[in-house]
Amino acid sequence: MDHRFLRPSPVYYEMQVLLRIDRSGSVSLPLDPHDFEAPSLEHLPIGRLLGEGVLATREVDGAPAIALTEAGRAHMRRLVIDYHLEIIGLREASNEFFRERVRALAAAGCRRVLLYGASDTARALVEFLQESPVQVLGVIDDDPAKQGKSMGGIPVFGPSDAAVVTTVAFEATILRERGARIPGGRKVFGLFESA
Repeated sequence: MDHRFLRPSPVYYEMQVLLRIDRSGSVSLPLDPHDFEAPSLEHLPIGRLLGEGVLATREVDGAPAIALTEAGRAHMRRLVIDYHLEIIGLREASNEFFRERVRALAAAGCRRVLLYGASDTARALVEFLQESPVQVLGVIDDDPAKQGKSMGGIPVFGPSDAAVVTTVAFEATILRERGARIPGGRKVFGLFESA
């Protein structure tokens, strides 16, 4: 998993290990690194968690093991809730970015658009356009493998008032080189750069 925005931290690894222990009921000692997401164990302060009563040692089938205590389960649940609240906060910021771009399209008088780039960005933008007065007529993409298919029920081609470039990696190039070639003097918008 790519963690560019939710970078794993010691508390993230602590949550992952506690979830793994909770699912298993207990984990044999010594801990096997193969049983955990790398590098979870490097960041897990077992001594602190035992001292705080989050974990407890016990015997399972005559071998030493660790398990969550009731206080440990409550601690794990708080970590999971905090993790999800952080994700929700990031999603809300991302949603506002897309809402603002859709408001700018509507304010510019766009009622029908083609999206340029059948990308994950386009898929995200479509969600917000479908809740706006701007109608998505289709998606344009240079990749022949994507042409003729649909993206969320939206066809590849159609007439438009404007095109929104939704391929982040090539946005500047498309705006510079292809924007002038959109037929009929149609407007071209970028999500990150102005046309």
